[in-house]
Amino acid sequence: MRTGFVQGPRLGYAYAWRWVALAIGGGADFSGRSLETSEEKLVSGFGRAAIEIRLPLSSVLALRASAGARAGLLAQKVTSTSPLNPAPDDNETAFVVGPEAGIALRAALGQMLFADLGGNGSVVFLREAGSTRGITGAVGTLTVGARF
Repeated sequence: MRTGFVQGPRLGYAYAWRWVALAIGGGADFSGRSLETSEEKLVSGFGRAAIEIRLPLSSVLALRASAGARAGLLAQKVTSTSPLNPAPDDNETAFVVGPEAGIALRAALGQMLFADLGGNGSVVFLREAGSTRGITGAVGTLTVGARF
């Protein structure tokens, strides 16, 4: 694993018809890891767009499946923690882009509110050490939202 626990806010909007929706949004991810002689902190901001298929299961439940893409910036800061060989901080920034897919179960909470329980998977591509590499990610979500 590249990093451990990742957290951050998300904001999204979807224009929906009965079976299909177009979704846009963005967010930020914050994570880090401690290595033997250094600490790494990662901060990422991204935008995303997707198309969703919505399948009503009952009057209050719906299954959502989405496919789309995300793009953003990833900033990395590596700080030395070695008392014997301290090194200056290393800061890098990279543009990231790649596909994502998701699935969620939506429950209506009255006329305006809803809750989603789901997950997203993504692969972001970036240039690292002179070559392009893909980094996979998976995110579990619990979302509360409003329709208007």
